[in-house]
Amino acid sequence: AAWGEGAVITPKKGLDNETSRTRACIQNLRQIESTVQQWAMTNNIPSSHPNAVVIADLCTDHVTWGPKYLKSMPLCPSGGTYPNPMVNATPTCSIGSTHVLP
Repeated sequence: AAWGEGAVITPKKGLDNETSRTRACIQNLRQIESTVQQWAMTNNIPSSHPNAVVIADLCTDHVTWGPKYLKSMPLCPSGGTYPNPMVNATPTCSIGSTHVLP
């Protein structure tokens, strides 16, 4: 076969997959941030609220009462976890590094 025909470059493919997972994680972080802000506005919670928001309390698959803001718990596609966010702080992923909001 000529150069380039049917060539498989797995490192690039692996990089692309990780890039996709990172982007999906960042999108989850944006969704968490937006959801927490919406929850705070709906419930008249000031930005100085000292307690974390329990993500499960905002999901339809965990709550049987009150408003539901997310259909399900967000999951980092790279296996990271999202700690319960604060109203006045940027949500984070346990992987850190590239899994952060810009």
